[in-house]
Amino acid sequence: MRVFAAIPLDSATVQRLGKLKAQLDVPGIDIAWVKPENIHLTLVFLGDLTDADCKQAGQALASVAAAHQPFSVQFDCIGAFPGERFPRIIWAGIRTGAEQMIALGEGVRAALAGVGEEEDRAFMPHATIGRVRSTQKTGELREKLVQAQAGWEATPLEKITSVRLYESHLGRLGPTYRVAGGWLLGAPSK
Repeated sequence: MRVFAAIPLDSATVQRLGKLKAQLDVPGIDIAWVKPENIHLTLVFLGDLTDADCKQAGQALASVAAAHQPFSVQFDCIGAFPGERFPRIIWAGIRTGAEQMIALGEGVRAALAGVGEEEDRAFMPHATIGRVRSTQKTGELREKLVQAQAGWEATPLEKITSVRLYESHLGRLGPTYRVAGGWLLGAPSK
């Protein structure tokens, strides 16, 4: 099964991030917008895991979660990967709470080293909002990104209290996610 570790987001944050679609939609550009129920903050993508690997991942996540206390974040910036000149992934990022989020993300990645696929990029806390599937009219999309950045109002502070392990099932209507396990930050691991 395809598995990733992530942080769930509250409905107010998801609703606010979902409004970016209306701000950034460009007629004639093919963008696969992430469904609101699928917006999350990915810590690490592990790929296809066996049941034994999932159990090992869960034990590692429990240990990392126990070592971190809850903290607050705010989605207070937006951008694109690999950059705004050639946007492929549209994201909302975190500056407020970034230090704690990076510590948690790096802790998760270190604990899961050797389980599933290795991440070769530095951890950058963000929620993916859309994936650009065509390269036509990227100039218009860049302009809309600049306008959206200038007018972006940060989401309310959100308390990060848990990490989850998700299974991802790909279908013709897009992915669906199922929670395979969850662990509270600061709670003793069992």
